Amino acid sequence: MTAPGNAAMTRALAAALIAVVMTIGIAHVLLLPSDTQAHLSYDSFRYLAGTESIAGQGRYLDLDGTPQQVWPAGTSLLYAGLWRITGAPPLELVRWVDLTAYLVLMLSCLGISSLARMRPAIALAMLAAILCNGVIVSMQNKLWSDPVALALLSAMLLTLLAATVRPHRAAAFLSAAWVLAAAAIALRYAMLATIPLLMLVALLVRRHVFAIAAPLAAGPAVLAMAAFGASRGSRSFAPQPMPWGDDGRALLPLADQVFPLRFGGALALAVFFGCCVAAPLVLAILRGRREEEGDPTRAAVRIAACWSAGYGVFLLVAQYLAYPSFALDTRIFAPLYLGAIVATAAACELLARRRNAAALLLAVPLLLAGVRSVRYSVMEMRPRPGLSSCTTRDAYVAALRAAAPVGSPVVSNGQGTVWYALRKPVFVPGAAAAPGSTVWFNPDRACPGIVERDLPPPAGAAAQEPLVISRRAP
Repeated sequence: MTAPGNAAMTRALAAALIAVVMTIGIAHVLLLPSDTQAHLSYDSFRYLAGTESIAGQGRYLDLDGTPQQVWPAGTSLLYAGLWRITGAPPLELVRWVDLTAYLVLMLSCLGISSLARMRPAIALAMLAAILCNGVIVSMQNKLWSDPVALALLSAMLLTLLAATVRPHRAAAFLSAAWVLAAAAIALRYAMLATIPLLMLVALLVRRHVFAIAAPLAAGPAVLAMAAFGASRGSRSFAPQPMPWGDDGRALLPLADQVFPLRFGGALALAVFFGCCVAAPLVLAILRGRREEEGDPTRAAVRIAACWSAGYGVFLLVAQYLAYPSFALDTRIFAPLYLGAIVATAAACELLARRRNAAALLLAVPLLLAGVRSVRYSVMEMRPRPGLSSCTTRDAYVAALRAAAPVGSPVVSNGQGTVWYALRKPVFVPGAAAAPGSTVWFNPDRACPGIVERDLPPPAGAAAQEPLVISRRAP
């Protein structure tokens, strides 16, 4: 067979494998539990309360009826708007919102691989590592801000790359990137880290005025948060000790997305940051040959590497200054992972064109991340046994509605579940001095995610009781 024939066959095979990877990702998402309770968790209750209060009262309220001061209003605004447009309750919209976000993520990653001119094998590994990644797909079918924010981020990276590849249309692409960034900021405060990246890319494509003026595009997001009480007093700035030990433990699962920790332990973390963050960043900083300055692959390395490094620095600074502080976990690291994988793939492509042996060093983590992600998605498609050793949230909700705790406010160590069952203000322990009722969930009997705070059992409560409702004497 001729060389052109071999090349065509290789491209066809790669296209088929890419289609398989995308199909696996979509199938995994569709097979995830989609019942009402699967959508709910600690964050979900707060977003749901915000959605209902925005739709009903025009205010962004927490579970205790006070202004929400922890998360931005974007997620609740999105669901409140869709509720008004479609008439469908928020929990019925979660599956379709998250699936749409996943498809946007998929198409954006596919577009990045195409614009960056990645060879089929590298594009395949990148898409597999992102679209089938356990952290990313596990965010689906939950009332969280993460799926939509991650989709907006991927679309923003694509538009920034398009701005550098097509400078004659840079202003239009940069404008679109700022709109996407503003929407992402309204969903997650951490997306404020996109602003320096947007300004950097605007300067790289020689749009100095645009880089200076365009941060105003984030204004609507800030105004929306302020209008619904999300930004007023949400966090103060006070330097505080850094939880380095907790941060290190939180980073280990991130590295495990690429390198199996059981074979390397903390070494996997060092190798992950060395290969997937530091190496692409160094390559992005180094001045390329003149013919490479306009190369879209090099532009992809610069954009993605600067994002992953900048986002990591932003998290550390925010954790040091923001009060109350926040714990780092794999959900918060997902945008860093996305940027790191894209940067690694683009850097691997750039080095492979030069026939540089260093390309193999980047190909290894990229391949491992892809294989491990596909394996995870395939394995997770198997039926899961039900949890029979704990009381489910449905049973608790039914019991609470039957008991109808009286008085206001209610105090509970399972604030979200009680609010969901009663739709009345529920406080955390210590927030209300004289509650009308106290609802206590037994931590030893409850399923994961029910108990949110420590609360001593009421006097006389038996160790085997799953739920105790005690009323304050009038």
